[in-house]
Amino acid sequence: TALAAGEEGGRDFLVLSQGAWAVQRGVRFRLDGADWLMLRTYHDGYKDFGPVSLFNLSEDPHEQHDLSSSRGDVVDHASRLLEDWRTTMARRSDSDVDPLVTVIREGGPFHSLGELPGYLERMRRTGRA
Repeated sequence: TALAAGEEGGRDFLVLSQGAWAVQRGVRFRLDGADWLMLRTYHDGYKDFGPVSLFNLSEDPHEQHDLSSSRGDVVDHASRLLEDWRTTMARRSDSDVDPLVTVIREGGPFHSLGELPGYLERMRRTGRA
């Protein structure tokens, strides 16, 4: 595939969504010669995620340094990409329901449903609360 070969695949950006360990939607794109990933977190799954994270994957491929507070220009660009994508998908879809919204309405990520008391106790027991 183009991804495995490191070749261009004909897309300007890629939107990723997940609702298993947190509820997040992100966009990966190239801007000014760098590869970027911006994530919006709608439910953190009881982890230390902020509402928006931004990573320069060209310089930080392991996503260790969140640049969202210092690169508002890139966050704005990524936010527009996500909003344009969402609008396009809403127009194309046979359904008016965004699956990510369904996960949020159901109470958040699958692994955390009904598990908060036990999770908090484990965090306290292991000195992480």
